[in-house]
Order: sequence, then C-alpha cells, then structure tokens
Amino acid sequence: MFGVFAPNIQVVYKFAKEFKIDVDWKLRAQMPFGVPAGESGEKTFEPLEERMLFLK
Repeated sequence: MFGVFAPNIQVVYKFAKEFKIDVDWKLRAQMPFGVPAGESGEKTFEPLEERMLFLK
C-alpha cells in the first residue's frame, strides 16, 4: 500500500483511512509543514574514497 517503507508508515495508513483513499494509490512525495523543533546537529561524512568505488 502506498509504496512507502518509512518510519511514518503509521501516519500514511491513518491518512488513507481518514480520507478514504484507494489502497492502490502511491505516495510520491510529502511536504513538511511547521518549524524545526531545535538546532540541527553537525553532519560528519566518511571520505568519498571509503564510501564509493571509483573505477578508471
């Protein structure tokens, strides 16, 4: 149902039930509303060479 495999799947099912949406309907995107609940943490990344395979 909805082609969704995400932590918010409970929300999707409630939405479908509430608005009587066909089970074959696929959720393609969502628009978040509201404001951030707090500061975002700093992101750290592994070097590209460790995350990807480069072929020459």
